[in-house]
Amino acid sequence: MIIITKNEFSPDNSLSIKCSAPVPIIIKSEKQYNAFRYFLNNIFRFKEFRPGQKEIIKRALELKNTVGLLPTSAGKSLCYELIMFIQPAPIIIIEPIKSLIIDQFYNLSNRFLIDKVGKISGDQTLSEREEVQKKFRDGQYLALYITPERFQVSTFRNYLSEFIKARPIAYAVIDEAHCVSEWGHDFRTSYLALSKTIRRYCNHNGYIPCFYALTGTASEVVLRDILSDLEIIDQEKEAVIRNYSFDRKELDFRVVKCISSEKFYYLKSILNEVKDELKQVYKINQVSDLFNPIYKV
Repeated sequence: MIIITKNEFSPDNSLSIKCSAPVPIIIKSEKQYNAFRYFLNNIFRFKEFRPGQKEIIKRALELKNTVGLLPTSAGKSLCYELIMFIQPAPIIIIEPIKSLIIDQFYNLSNRFLIDKVGKISGDQTLSEREEVQKKFRDGQYLALYITPERFQVSTFRNYLSEFIKARPIAYAVIDEAHCVSEWGHDFRTSYLALSKTIRRYCNHNGYIPCFYALTGTASEVVLRDILSDLEIIDQEKEAVIRNYSFDRKELDFRVVKCISSEKFYYLKSILNEVKDELKQVYKINQVSDLFNPIYKV
């Protein structure tokens, strides 16, 4: 478990995270999941795990490289958000685009009130990014959201090197992992360098972060690319955990025919029909708040 302490003598009276090398946690029975349900119920306010989540979390907790397949909105994010409270070291989450970083960050901060997370993205000023990097170096985050290109920036590498001298990183989470194959071989070569970069710059006294790749869609060819590009060559077949049912019963589809200039009007009308649910989920006062830039994707 990560212990967060407060240093009364530090200039900014900040919190720091005391951590140690991650340890394999072996789950052998259903009863053992009750410990994790505490976090599920009391922090994330979910009653039960969704199909596929337990299997993915189980392998990751054993510190085995994991590729998890779950359909969109089936709870991929929870698979890594939960374990950041369990393993005694922070995690890094690699997202493909800025909007996903912003969405995931504000989901943790606003919906679940978890404030010990950081993000580095293009919407920040240089001074804001510098502040996040300093806090990351000083061990003030449970999790840090970045894009794969951030690893190629020398200033971030310097902060990362300083961090890793004192603390390990438990997991390198690659969200939307199909981008490793579909984008890495095309126009974002930083994805292809992820494995070597992480193994080089995140090596803490011989401990290299566990690779934790998650995606909602991946063909067998893409899966092979993910395993190869992330150099997950041990136990390849066992590394892939998938939910064999991709039926999305919770989704409803509606087609509204309108001219282009009326799209925004119809969208607001539809959102107003479910405004009570939206207010509860996103902690907003009115539906128009959803069009605030922090929610745009």
